[in-house]
Amino acid sequence: MDKAKFEQYCHLISKLLNAFDKEALITTLLRENCLLIDAGLVEVMKIVEQQLIEEGSTKAAKWLQNFRQKLEQTLNTFRQHNQRSVELYNQCRYAEAIDSAKQALDIARSIWLNNHPDVATSLSNLGRLLEARGKLAEAEPYYRDALEMRKRLFEGDHLDIAISLTNLGLLLEAQGKITEAEPYYRDALTMYRKLFKGDHPYVALSLNNLGYLLFKAQGRLAEAQPYLDDALMMRKRLFGDNHPDVATSLNNLGGLLQAQGKLAEAESCYRDALEMKKRLFESDHPDVALSLNNLGLLLQAQGKLAEARHYLGDALAMYKKLFDGDHPDVNIILNNLGVLLVISGRYPEALKTFQEAVAVENKITRRVFALSSEADRLQYLQQIRTTTEALLSLVVTYFNDNLEIVQAVFDVVLQRKGLSAAAVTAFNAAIYEERYQHLTEKLQQWRSLCEQITHWTFNQSTAKDRERLQQLQQQTDRLERELASQVPEIQLQDQTIDRQILAQRLPVGSVLLEFVRFNLYDFDNNQWGSSRYLVFILPARQPEQVTMKVLGEADEIEELIQRYRLSAITYVNTAEGKLVRFDGNGTLEFDFDAILENSSSTTISQYRYYPNAAIQLRQAIFDPICQYLANSQQLLISPDAGLSLVSFQFLPLDKSAEELLVDRYSISYISAGRDLLRSTVATNRPPFPPTIIADPKFLLGKSNITASNREAVTIQELQVMSLLDKEDLNRAETTGLLAKTVADLLKVEPHLQEDALTTYLTHNQCPNILLIGTHGFYSSQTEEPLPSPLQTASFDRLARSRQAPNPMMRSALAFAGAINWCKNLPLPPEAGKGFLFAQDVALLDLWANELSVVCACNSAIGDISIGEGVFGLRRAFAVAGAKTLVMSLWSVPEKASVLLMERFFNNIKNGMGRSAALQEAQNYIRYITVRELRELPLGLEVLKELTGNSNFGDEDVQLLSHPFFWGAWICQGETEPMTVFSGYQISS
Repeated sequence: MDKAKFEQYCHLISKLLNAFDKEALITTLLRENCLLIDAGLVEVMKIVEQQLIEEGSTKAAKWLQNFRQKLEQTLNTFRQHNQRSVELYNQCRYAEAIDSAKQALDIARSIWLNNHPDVATSLSNLGRLLEARGKLAEAEPYYRDALEMRKRLFEGDHLDIAISLTNLGLLLEAQGKITEAEPYYRDALTMYRKLFKGDHPYVALSLNNLGYLLFKAQGRLAEAQPYLDDALMMRKRLFGDNHPDVATSLNNLGGLLQAQGKLAEAESCYRDALEMKKRLFESDHPDVALSLNNLGLLLQAQGKLAEARHYLGDALAMYKKLFDGDHPDVNIILNNLGVLLVISGRYPEALKTFQEAVAVENKITRRVFALSSEADRLQYLQQIRTTTEALLSLVVTYFNDNLEIVQAVFDVVLQRKGLSAAAVTAFNAAIYEERYQHLTEKLQQWRSLCEQITHWTFNQSTAKDRERLQQLQQQTDRLERELASQVPEIQLQDQTIDRQILAQRLPVGSVLLEFVRFNLYDFDNNQWGSSRYLVFILPARQPEQVTMKVLGEADEIEELIQRYRLSAITYVNTAEGKLVRFDGNGTLEFDFDAILENSSSTTISQYRYYPNAAIQLRQAIFDPICQYLANSQQLLISPDAGLSLVSFQFLPLDKSAEELLVDRYSISYISAGRDLLRSTVATNRPPFPPTIIADPKFLLGKSNITASNREAVTIQELQVMSLLDKEDLNRAETTGLLAKTVADLLKVEPHLQEDALTTYLTHNQCPNILLIGTHGFYSSQTEEPLPSPLQTASFDRLARSRQAPNPMMRSALAFAGAINWCKNLPLPPEAGKGFLFAQDVALLDLWANELSVVCACNSAIGDISIGEGVFGLRRAFAVAGAKTLVMSLWSVPEKASVLLMERFFNNIKNGMGRSAALQEAQNYIRYITVRELRELPLGLEVLKELTGNSNFGDEDVQLLSHPFFWGAWICQGETEPMTVFSGYQISS
């Protein structure tokens, strides 16, 4: 013990003796000097005790002895729990090891709080045990806390920091977060090389980890090889030819050789690794099971199927003994074995194996959801998609006509589709029902962090800003995990989803169309093939009549969807022989011979619909299922992937496009089949009267700046405002007409112009009806062919949304002050930021809301996630609790849309069902004639909007029959009539 440390111990002991009768002061002293509490302090206390006895200070000596004995006992107990956890880990007794590690951590925190190397070690140990047990989401915060603490405690390069970097990299790789894991591996390797010159086990470990990540997860074979070769050679120099680390390197090198097609060399490495591990580990061990799996997969690749089944079967049996059957590695083996059984022609066994894998994943999913952020959940669901896709591939290929098996796999689809959204929705419902009032402070902190993320997303200009944004996101994710752990509803344990339950929830005479996009596994060539679309058809009250139909190649269908969406915004210009876009952004050349026969080139005919793309799409996605819909009048469509952007209503039923799907069926939409259970969620809070916000004043001038805010406005800013007399964003003036009409109908006052503020939505008062009329915004990370007014405006700040990784930050609605925010001009506090992003909407309480209508361009589009729907306003309103959402799939003409919405709300008032009300309003626009338009004040405005005048020769022309004017609108959610309206009873 050095002299300085000895003096520090003595100084602390002296302070403790002076405060021996003051318990609070003693506690304070120990907290302030926690880094001195260790075995060395105990030894010095013994010396001081003896000195006190020799000096005759018996009372002080006795007190110090008692204090020292208690401290020594606590430290010994801590060490015992730590050692015990390590012993149990080495014996693969993970559950017991975790209990001991948790006790060690509790003791460490009681002694050293959160500021000591032993606390960091305890955190790291517990994280490692949880990871070994397969509880990856639960392990992550322990690893991160350990790393942060070690960075605080140790300056510069330090072994403990490098170990934490390694641990976190390994965990992130196991979670599939490959790009996030690589920098941790590289930082660890750099630090190890600085700390240790030449050969060292930690350097070899880091080389191995990085090499394995590069080839296994990223396919960078050439880059990976030198790392793996160096790791193996270094380990052989360090340990000889009989060590677990050497076996690991042999195993990983075998994987690289297999990826390079060098199967014989790979087999040699795998067999050497397996034999070595069997010598080193006498009983069952995860490393042995891993080698059995790898060798089995190699033998499968060599066509030695019987031998491969033997190794994979042994690996599975060993993992099940070690982990009680609910570990990610068990699931991996089950998937591997399932594929092998299919290749071997043992289809029933393969089916049972994949079904077992699904059951294992369901257990793990509940555990993951209980301790994860939304980003974590989405990442995890992406990882486990392969099991569902392999099961679907098996059923599609070999059990397509087996009704019982089709029903079983349909249940799996129902359980998996929309799972993340369901978790967020359940969380929001629980929070707003005030079941967890003790979380109020943390929820406020979480919302504050979300606001800060929004701010810095659009205000980052330096590397420091980007670093701040990254830190905020990490804090938010951590807090989301903590909140998830305390809201059990997020695990969805109370949500039983299967075909029987949903069949009873479907309206009589209706049918659910559950579309699925999946990757088809090519079992003949043992590789993933192209993607497909399929659909499950569930008739109401007939769960035993489920039908599955494969529709075709996803790429081909999505090409048709793209062409179909273009056809929705183009019309035939017969005079020029071109397809012209309604928004004026160019023309498309087509062969018009078939559709231009006997057509005139009058002004009216310029809006003629070109239906070929829609017909081809109908042939691909609807014709294969028509025969199963003969007795159905109502279609509830749950789309997936690209089909989420399809308005099924205007798919033509014949070549003339005179009859459409909307003429034969009532059509509505849900995100996933499980949404049919949303109506069972009741709220204990009464709704507020309808809220109507429209025609915002996008540029708020000096007169709109409150006195409290005026002082912050500089002279230069006022000069800029005075010069900015023209808005870059066109006023949504016509939505004001709609707002006034609907407000009169509902007996409320609309919020217009400078009063069209976001704060009317964020003050926690949930309206039973919400109408928003404005411009919508969506920024894709790939080009979207259907622009909105906001996308074409030159808003530097808003343009940064394209950089946002969170798609809920790239979809928004513009309110009063939107231009101020975009141009970084002053805003009154009550205007918020002038925009409501999808992320903001998702945080609203809309659980008492019966109907939300978003009369804005592109309100129904966003980033598409296979199996999870559309990330944008469409998802946001749903998870916030809105029962029904009406929105548009492309930019719509303002005045025609106002006319349609006016009709829709009148239908609602008259007791019509929500979906039926929209469908009737769409048909009203579709069939309205010039004569009928001329008789309406708004109809005259529609005519002027389209042609610049209201003079037409043929008064019976249905000018708005093109789907562009009415087909964009879809109704998502509940379809039944609304019986209570703003506190007033209406007819139903």
